[in-house]
Amino acid sequence: MKRIFIFSIACLFAATGYAQGFATFSVDGALTETVIKNPGKNSPGMVYVITGPQVDITNLSPKYKLLSGCSLENPLPKDFTKQADVTVDKKDGTSRPWVIRIKKLVPASLPFELKFSESNPAVFSNEAKGWAAVKTDETKSSVVRFGDTNVFFIAAFDAPAKELKFNLNVVGNAEFDGEFWVETSADGKKWKKLDAYSSSKPISSSLYTYPLLEDVRFIQWTYIERNKQNVNLNNITIE
Repeated sequence: MKRIFIFSIACLFAATGYAQGFATFSVDGALTETVIKNPGKNSPGMVYVITGPQVDITNLSPKYKLLSGCSLENPLPKDFTKQADVTVDKKDGTSRPWVIRIKKLVPASLPFELKFSESNPAVFSNEAKGWAAVKTDETKSSVVRFGDTNVFFIAAFDAPAKELKFNLNVVGNAEFDGEFWVETSADGKKWKKLDAYSSSKPISSSLYTYPLLEDVRFIQWTYIERNKQNVNLNNITIE
């Protein structure tokens, strides 16, 4: 129940924040719930959608609703292979930029390694295979930076794997007092908790290793509740 509640809150940001933008947004074949981030009038709004590999993101017709009194300056594009930059106008004459990111998650072959660096940044791209991220801090692109509640990162692969390894650490080596989950899934929709970190089981800034069940094809890392600390993820190996 906790996961469902969290994603519902993410989709309500537009209704409770600066009221100029998207209220809802959906894509047929989406793998995850849409996340709408409406941080305030001085920052662009963000829409995040992750789809399965069968979705043709070059020819999409998303379903959406805008907040009351709002309209799109131009129609949405059909091709979402790159992020879409759109403008939402309001009846009072104001305008606000929005960014729509639709990531097609294509499973990678095993063994699968993700080692992010300056030359291999953890930045949105539909050319990237085997992973997708929502709300990660791309200004810290040499790692997967979790800097907010409801940030998540998914890895996908196409065959049975025996073992998962990854580095996880709290920025500044601070004492961890939030809640952070690692989960697995066979289909990318129904998730099972692999482990959870909290004040009673803090992140230890080390290499973590876990055995995987034969049917697992997806791994997800989620910052369930951030209090103060940012968290970095890197050096993921699935084999």
